[in-house]
Amino acid sequence: MEKRTRKSRIKTFFRENAVVLLFFTLFLLYGLATVKDYGVSTDEVIERDSSLAAYKYIMPSVEHVMTDSVDFTQVPPLKEYVYRYYGVAVQLPMVFVEHLFGFRLDIRKVFLMRHLANFLAFFAATCFFYKTCRLFMKDRPEREAKYASLFGTFLFLLSPMILANAYYNIKDMMFLSTFAVSFYFGAACVEKPSWPRLTGLAFFGALCTNVRVVGAMTIAVCLVLLFIRSIREKRWKPAFWKCIAAAAMCFGFYFVMTPIIWEDTVAEIGNLLNTFSNYIVWYAYTFFMGRYILSTELPWYYLFVCIATTTPLLHLAGMAAGMVHQGGQAVRVLRRGASMTDNGWLKIALAVNLLIPFAYVLISHPVLYNSWRHFFFVYPLLVLYALDGLLWLGGRAFAAGKKWLRYGFCGAVGGCLLFLVIWIGLNHPYEYAFFNRPTLPFVNHYFQKDYWNVSHYDLLQNACDLDKRETIKVWMLPFETTSSLLRPEDRARVVHEERQELADYIVTAYTDYYENERVAQYYLYDELKSVVVDGIKLSSLFGRAYDISSRTAFYRLGQGELFYNINGMSWTAQEQDGKLILDGSYPALVAADKIWIQDPDGQDVSDVEVWIRTEQGQYEQVSMAPEYSVLKSDGSGYFTPQAVSGIRLAVPLGTHPNLHCTVLKHRDQVGEAATSQLRVVKRAWSERTPWEAVHMVDGEEETRWTSGLQEQGIYAQFDLTGPFVIRGVHADTGNCGADYPRNLTVWVSMDGENWTDAGAEAVDPETYLFAPVECAFVKLEVGACGPDVENNWSVFELDLLTDVISSPSNGS
Repeated sequence: MEKRTRKSRIKTFFRENAVVLLFFTLFLLYGLATVKDYGVSTDEVIERDSSLAAYKYIMPSVEHVMTDSVDFTQVPPLKEYVYRYYGVAVQLPMVFVEHLFGFRLDIRKVFLMRHLANFLAFFAATCFFYKTCRLFMKDRPEREAKYASLFGTFLFLLSPMILANAYYNIKDMMFLSTFAVSFYFGAACVEKPSWPRLTGLAFFGALCTNVRVVGAMTIAVCLVLLFIRSIREKRWKPAFWKCIAAAAMCFGFYFVMTPIIWEDTVAEIGNLLNTFSNYIVWYAYTFFMGRYILSTELPWYYLFVCIATTTPLLHLAGMAAGMVHQGGQAVRVLRRGASMTDNGWLKIALAVNLLIPFAYVLISHPVLYNSWRHFFFVYPLLVLYALDGLLWLGGRAFAAGKKWLRYGFCGAVGGCLLFLVIWIGLNHPYEYAFFNRPTLPFVNHYFQKDYWNVSHYDLLQNACDLDKRETIKVWMLPFETTSSLLRPEDRARVVHEERQELADYIVTAYTDYYENERVAQYYLYDELKSVVVDGIKLSSLFGRAYDISSRTAFYRLGQGELFYNINGMSWTAQEQDGKLILDGSYPALVAADKIWIQDPDGQDVSDVEVWIRTEQGQYEQVSMAPEYSVLKSDGSGYFTPQAVSGIRLAVPLGTHPNLHCTVLKHRDQVGEAATSQLRVVKRAWSERTPWEAVHMVDGEEETRWTSGLQEQGIYAQFDLTGPFVIRGVHADTGNCGADYPRNLTVWVSMDGENWTDAGAEAVDPETYLFAPVECAFVKLEVGACGPDVENNWSVFELDLLTDVISSPSNGS
């Protein structure tokens, strides 16, 4: 009889909750199907390292384990680990799974397992959020409460940014998930305390506090409210002891979950609280409202703007309405002096848990990074307000008795939900880039985009799919994080190239407007693919497409004299019609199809006209345009691939005292680049970091040689391809302006053994002029340095200078 009754209860449960079970089953299947689609976020590697350090402390037997995916010998002791106060209790089960497999799981599987665990935690939080909604709907009829709670849970899932973060954001979303569960138990205890509920609050509250110490707030708030309610209802003694027991259980659970406090508990808890009271790991600049702001100096409204711009409009409207509705109810209760109902106490718990974090932000101005991810945990509370607000608005619309109002409200809400579902489907797996419609026109220039480089993975995998060579050199930051998710066979082919100019591919994500964040060597690359959401470019894959044929750097120095670097070309100059006409000739035909002009002083180069001289000696003008619209100081011109015999530039007089002209050849073009035949320096050498010396003469203006320190006697030597007459040197320090050589002496020689001081005089910290001298060797040597000189000596590009000779114009 009892068995039949149990079966009957089970059938009744499934029959009455079929829609709810179907909803959660479909969401679970969706999560399992899409968990492999997301890239790895920047913090995931750090979080895994933190969990390994804690696991090594708990299980000392693994300290000598070394496999392809983990090396415990390199994992520091927990007491010495820089992030030792990060709680990793929710992550230790994943390390245990790795242990079960002998720590031989491929690193791709390790991170996919972590993505799965993160999603499953969010799935559990979603289930408990549904239960929280049911708790708040207790005063409604059963059927209405069930479907209203289901609607609220659907709202909870349909914030695209939150949904995407649920896979890879293992810190903030784990905190949201544990917070949602602990809030349910806390609210349930406020409504009606029982030992199962108090135990749940203690356990999940401790787990939430382990993830982030601010999680203790929910435990404290709910227990205090429970005690206040018991006083008002004259049953404070049993409630008091229940609160004490719950707090004790919570501390016990927290102690077990947090290995760093196992020894010297009081001191370590003090250190932990001090660390996270105003947590500053690094002073980063956050891109916000069109400018970079130091993380410690963000305006008070930063958090509120981030929430308002990345949350769907339906949610925002519901939140506003819910706060107005509940605020009005609170005022009416206070005026009437009515006794508080269960639902009233729950609303107080909701309001206090939401007000405390925002009040803390306004009062203490804590450091915040990357949008509002540190405050994701308040999202369940905000959705509870949104649910209340939308139900209130819906109730008023239906009570009005007008069909158009009812249909209009249902159509608006349904249309918003349908839009979000379709948007998520179309933009998967880049939902984290969601901005609501009114914000979209401002996103490119005002707000952060893919600040965690999650889109890197798809682009890196695309490079592997495009290029089947045994070795692919990629420049990308961070490299280890993204490459860990590649298939093992692809990961074995991809090599991290630290120097952009040697990379086959560049992968870069954008925080600022993408045109402001060009990669340093962009003019050598073609953009092969980009990730774009709502017209917002999140990241790009660049493939190396060009080789440098020649590079000429012009400098106007001294008494208006114009110099250029010796590179195998010969240049003449004359003034004509208010312009300086510069004619350059190659000693032999050069294959080319692109010209890049740059003003290193940042002046707009759109007034510089460019021609190429064909094999037949005819001049053809090249149409120049900024490669990126915001870079007016850079201009590129493309022309039909051909053999070029010379270049002509027309520069308005009085402009561009410094100008660089680089001629390039596409790698698909037939013919050799002219770099080798025009080369003046056949060997660059320095006793300091000699392996980098080639960067001083490679034609790449973003590569450099650096001495590592600066002291008297450090030198850089250049062996030339033959005797040349030079009149000066320009040692470009690029963006390291303080790394100029102190008291530099320029030595010249014909045989590399007998050296003569050229008598160089400094025109500026980078440029030295002297009387014309013929030489085959040049040596630059640092002189006496004061004790206060801490800078290196850096050279991005060395230019050996000669002057431009005036000549009649050949006509254009």
